[in-house]
Amino acid sequence: MVFTFVKQMQARSGRVVIMNRGTFKFLEDILRDYPTEQDYIEKRQAQLKYTAKFCHEDCAAYNTEQSQDLMALSIKIDKQMVQLFINEECIAACLAEADDLTVQIIEELYFKHRAQMNLERLAQLLNVSVSGVSMRRKQFMESLAEKLGLEDQIY
Repeated sequence: MVFTFVKQMQARSGRVVIMNRGTFKFLEDILRDYPTEQDYIEKRQAQLKYTAKFCHEDCAAYNTEQSQDLMALSIKIDKQMVQLFINEECIAACLAEADDLTVQIIEELYFKHRAQMNLERLAQLLNVSVSGVSMRRKQFMESLAEKLGLEDQIY
């Protein structure tokens, strides 16, 4: 029997929004990867450059310019690279739209290397109620889910 866990989220409009637990965890993983996203992108670009060089070095029909064009094209259309860029842009947009306190909450919970902070300790640190911290995090997650196109995971 499969159990579906849901998180109830109060949206700004006052409607009750329910997010699948798996979606919430997925968004948390994306947020935890955000500080090292540029490293992932650079590694993937290096992999694609190596693959393009390896595939075309024996082919006399490709000159250097054509090979570089193919490499640039493969970087543009690589699904993994595209998703990394989308994740990065969506998180940056959500952070830009959020207020300073929400940004601080997200940074403490997900971006810090140690990131062992729980909601109660974070609330004490920021001198805010636990429900206030939770509400801001939930609103941020809902906004991120919408920007990433995961609205169908929100009921």
